[in-house]
Amino acid sequence: MLKIRKETPLDFDLIDEVTSLAFKNHQKGQLIQALRKNDAFKEELSLVATKNEIVIGYLLLFPTHIINNYRRHTTLLLASMAVMPDRQKQGVGAALLKEAIKQAQKIGLGSIVVSENSEYFFRFGFKNASRWNITMPVSAPGETILALELNRQGFSQVSGTVSVPEEFNSIL
Repeated sequence: MLKIRKETPLDFDLIDEVTSLAFKNHQKGQLIQALRKNDAFKEELSLVATKNEIVIGYLLLFPTHIINNYRRHTTLLLASMAVMPDRQKQGVGAALLKEAIKQAQKIGLGSIVVSENSEYFFRFGFKNASRWNITMPVSAPGETILALELNRQGFSQVSGTVSVPEEFNSIL
């Protein structure tokens, strides 16, 4: 049976393995390790998916801001989402994302952004962030920024550039 729960220190090596296999490199694992040391890290937004007590998936939402000349709006950045290759397309990622959304709503955050070209996220209610004039500091050609309002005021009077944590720049 699939279970979603907060990560524990005992999961760290397994999370590194999952992300390394899913992304075929160790950079995401290094990024996650660095983000855990950041004061903004929220353990309730760092989730593992387990089956028979074995970690098979991981998701991290990381608090950041959307900044423009006039205001700073707190949001969450989907920093990592990985599923073991032999467990992909079996609902693990969907279960992780649904639980992460619930946890974000529970702690009172109003939005999530993701820098991703995948239409996968549309089924969870994500929309093109361009509708709110939300951008990333640097985008690859053809890259789409997606965003999800977790409540009706999620992006009320919000526009600007997502502030990417320094750890992204130094590791990826």
